[in-house]
Amino acid sequence: PVVGGDDAYPIRCATGDAVRVPARGGLANVFDALVLAVPPFWTGDTPADYWRNTLAAAYRSAFALAGPSVATPLMGAGARGAPTA
Repeated sequence: PVVGGDDAYPIRCATGDAVRVPARGGLANVFDALVLAVPPFWTGDTPADYWRNTLAAAYRSAFALAGPSVATPLMGAGARGAPTA
C-alpha cells in the first residue's frame, strides 16, 4: 500500500514492513520523522501463524527504524480487523 509521499512520489510499503518518512506540518514541530508500518488484515479465515508472523515482522521493522524514544498504537486493530483481546 501507499503509506506516504505525494501523488508524484508515493512511498510504498509491503505488508509486514515499515518505512521512515520525514514529519510534516504540525508534527514536524515535535518529531523529526514518523515510522509507518503495514500490519496484515485479519479476516477470520487468515491462518493464525501467517498473521502472527506478519504482524511481528511489522513491529520488528518499525522498531528497527525508530529512534531511542518510540510510541506505537495497537497495530492490526481497527481498520485491519484484528481482535483486541
